[in-house]
Amino acid sequence: MPPVVCVFPNGGRSGYRGGVEEMIVDELIPLIDQTYPTRANAASRAVAGFSMGGAGAVRLSLLHSDLFCAAGSWGGGMWQGADQLIAAVQNLKGKSMAFLLVNGDRGRPEAYAALTEEMSVLGVPHSVTVVNDTPYNLDLYYKLGGEEMVRFLSQQLQS
Repeated sequence: MPPVVCVFPNGGRSGYRGGVEEMIVDELIPLIDQTYPTRANAASRAVAGFSMGGAGAVRLSLLHSDLFCAAGSWGGGMWQGADQLIAAVQNLKGKSMAFLLVNGDRGRPEAYAALTEEMSVLGVPHSVTVVNDTPYNLDLYYKLGGEEMVRFLSQQLQS
């Protein structure tokens, strides 16, 4: 993993929409880039999370593909605004963006099916991992897939 600055915004129950989305995109990212020695470009910025944070990571990366090179999701899914996100995949043509989507087989294994179908059609790099014998549980996702997530994010940030 290259040196990174990790930031953990609390999105509450926002789904990373509305004011929370605006705060992250318009205030938080610029503040981090002004305050810390970052490389202020999409190729040097990834987003990841669990549950709503995982869904929010995918959503933010799709709707603001000029800001990120990768998104990782543990236990997230597309429940609201799915059509908007599927349409946003079209905007990834010619951009370097990749996705790692992880869910347990007893959690939400189909959570991103419609999105990944569109990604496959358009050739957008993505990997879907369904963790066997695993309910919706961050601790288990981390134990069984933490290395995969770190490796994925590291590869994308070094690309």
